[in-house]
Amino acid sequence: MAETVQMKHNTTGVVKNGYYGFSWTSFFFGGIPALIRGDIIYGMAITVFSVLLFWFASDLFEIILLFTFWGIWGAVYNKNYTHRLLHAGYEFNDTKVLVAEAKRVLGVATSSERICSKCHNPLTGNAKHCSQCGTEFTLQGKESQSSRTCEYCVALVKDNDRYCAHCGKDISSTIVGHDISSETTIDNNEINVPIKPPTCAKCGSSDFSYDGFEYACNKCAWKTV
Repeated sequence: MAETVQMKHNTTGVVKNGYYGFSWTSFFFGGIPALIRGDIIYGMAITVFSVLLFWFASDLFEIILLFTFWGIWGAVYNKNYTHRLLHAGYEFNDTKVLVAEAKRVLGVATSSERICSKCHNPLTGNAKHCSQCGTEFTLQGKESQSSRTCEYCVALVKDNDRYCAHCGKDISSTIVGHDISSETTIDNNEINVPIKPPTCAKCGSSDFSYDGFEYACNKCAWKTV
């Protein structure tokens, strides 16, 4: 059963109705509902095509084919029509519950939206349960927030990040399940030289050179073993 959701153009302010769900009127009357909505090109195309199919339907198979076409048209038209309104600059302008349901059915819900799995009421604030039916909210299409922080600047980073997006430092050693052997070179079965240089205690630079015995900061010449 088709449902109606109000939409408004983001620049002109023109208000139109969007639709979602199966269009029984399109199933029974072909392109006429599209013509009534002002969707002239689609309405005329479907009307002409339906008339031709009906005119040349001379046996049972062709009649079944005709009704199959009308069924597909009824199933896809409302979604197609509303998506074209969205691309033309229209936005949903109805109650939160109706907008959330329309987005879910039309497949246009954004990844940041949390929607009640039972009544499709949108989440507000930090609520964990639906204000309409009490059901616990689910997060659709969004990754869980990482609690991992950069060891240098304490900025939040993703669990699999190898470099901090905030300060640029190498943080691969703190990845969960990280193998220490990937950060070292092995000589005669002994851990010898760390690949990751230290941070200069004098100037804070990570630009070091290594002579086999000690690290030397290339900025201020501070040395460390």
